[in-house]
Amino acid sequence: MFAVALVLALLACAAQGAPAERDTTAQLDFKPPADMYKKFPYYWGGSDKEGRPVIFWELGKWDMKPEIEAGGARAEAMEKYMTQLFTTFIKMGKLREGKANKGIVIVADFDGFGQDQMDHKPTVDFMVKNAAYLNDWEKISHATFILNGNEPAGKLLELDQPIAPGFFANAKIYPATETKWKTELQEVVNKDQIPLKYGGVGTWKPVQVFGKGEPIDESKLK
Repeated sequence: MFAVALVLALLACAAQGAPAERDTTAQLDFKPPADMYKKFPYYWGGSDKEGRPVIFWELGKWDMKPEIEAGGARAEAMEKYMTQLFTTFIKMGKLREGKANKGIVIVADFDGFGQDQMDHKPTVDFMVKNAAYLNDWEKISHATFILNGNEPAGKLLELDQPIAPGFFANAKIYPATETKWKTELQEVVNKDQIPLKYGGVGTWKPVQVFGKGEPIDESKLK
């Protein structure tokens, strides 16, 4: 059954065209609905030990199914929000081109990602289509930590791999039952740059919360 879903999702992606063909730059100025940044969190948490930005993407909290089911303006906003997320990542990476400590660090957390999203074909099509943004990931990412890879997350990543093989070039995937990622993350990032829930400290504060339609604070890039 999942193999059938994989084929259908790939065909849908091919029919719709790669998201990279759209005007992504304009999406940096998109002002999402006020509740979106709370429902779909991602934020600049700090810097790694060599000064690279560290982005935390709480993907497991991203319940996109209701937005896609709603259709209309809400589904369109979800599309633009997703485009804005990837465009933000790409721009941050490009702002660091030429630096000795080039690239960014991504921590993508699948904790809470549910099977209900994988059972909803329009949502799967949406996620797989947007995975095309990840194909050049190795050009901007120094390291990618994929946490809490539960069974539904594994199915999504299986769908993404043929669409965006570049994403997996320097990514480490940690199953939901594995905790050694905390030690390995701290080998790259100091604890005071990490939220408490990811093994950091209680005094941690984000450099910038994304998803509000505000520009990247380039003055804080090292």
